[in-house]
Amino acid sequence: MSLSDSSPAKKVTLILNQPSDWDEWLFMIKEKATASNVWHKRRATTFEDLTPSQQKRYDYERDDYKRQLKKFERQDQALKILNSIIVNTISRKSFTYILTGCDTPRKKLAALKKRLAPSDRAKELELIRQYNDLKKPPRSRDVDKCFLLRYRQPLSSFEPVSWYNLESPRTVWAEPPLWLSNSLVCLPIASCACS
Repeated sequence: MSLSDSSPAKKVTLILNQPSDWDEWLFMIKEKATASNVWHKRRATTFEDLTPSQQKRYDYERDDYKRQLKKFERQDQALKILNSIIVNTISRKSFTYILTGCDTPRKKLAALKKRLAPSDRAKELELIRQYNDLKKPPRSRDVDKCFLLRYRQPLSSFEPVSWYNLESPRTVWAEPPLWLSNSLVCLPIASCACS
């Protein structure tokens, strides 16, 4: 009989049913265990078989394993909560960005950032718009909550440059409106720190 005439080999499951099946069954088990590289570990050592120093080491490693397992479980739970927050706080339209290939919170955040995060130029334009709004004296607005006041810097450590010089470095100096103060104000145009 030639190789081309032979039919494909059928997988036969050997059931240990009687003493005459033992040798073939043990051979099959040994082959599977050897292929998985666990045959040499077939006899488990009991705790009583260990020397006192081995028992101490075993106790230490078991305690270390328990600590690591608790840490892993906390992190796993936190990731599940984060994943739930991401999914529950995006619009229905945004689901299309995370439906395929985004099985972790990190991948979901990256996909959403790629589609929805404002560019550096958009942030820059928004900051310029906010600054131009601040040039107008406040009427009914609370000056203490003004975003510009968060960025006040001491004049001694900086040198002023023109507001319209938006070249590098990405920090812009501007003369504040008279109603704010008589010192210079530093307005950082921050790029996204997320990665």
